[in-house]
Amino acid sequence: MADDALAPSRSYLKVEEAYVVLGREPQAGESVCDLGAAPGGWTWLLIHRGLRVMAVDNGPLKGDALDNALVKHLRTDGFRFRSPRPVDWLTCDMAASPSRIAALVAEWVASRHAQHAIFNLKLPMKKRYAELLRCEEIIAERFRAAGMRHMLRLRQLYHDREEVTGFLTAAPSLIREKVATSIALFKTGSKRVPSGKDFALRWKRRSWTARRALTWLSKGRA
Repeated sequence: MADDALAPSRSYLKVEEAYVVLGREPQAGESVCDLGAAPGGWTWLLIHRGLRVMAVDNGPLKGDALDNALVKHLRTDGFRFRSPRPVDWLTCDMAASPSRIAALVAEWVASRHAQHAIFNLKLPMKKRYAELLRCEEIIAERFRAAGMRHMLRLRQLYHDREEVTGFLTAAPSLIREKVATSIALFKTGSKRVPSGKDFALRWKRRSWTARRALTWLSKGRA
């Protein structure tokens, strides 16, 4: 991928590469919160993909990221900020300790402030692998506390220096999977009941199960 002279910084190359290597990318019309946005390299890439961006940084934005209709620039601390409504994506390229970034992105995704996150971990000069394992455990612990599973991918990309880029998303919970199975069985008219104590209901109560399942999904309880 070639450099673009109009980009506020070359940092956009990292997130563009991350989409390819990590296998997930935002779609036009989705919402993004970009923590540590200034001078606007990641924000610039996101708006050129047609996404709506909350750019969070006390510093100024530059170039196309400045005064763009798709960008809302919030001059505040990225560690303290929480979106008033859930967003589809969180991006984070803040210069801070890896463990602090890991805890931050885990909190956003586990608390459902964001569905997915792409972030950078700036590794220390020594004991980098140990620090990476620590970050993985911080993220895993936050999801265990929430009773959720997650998927985490970490890669050192071509455009990364002393850092790695991560992709984090919440995996469907066991309850949600059983709910989806129950709904599918109800719709198809099957008489096979899913196993597990949460769904050990007789088929004569299948309509109640499906209604309750739909309620759980709509309220985000599973």
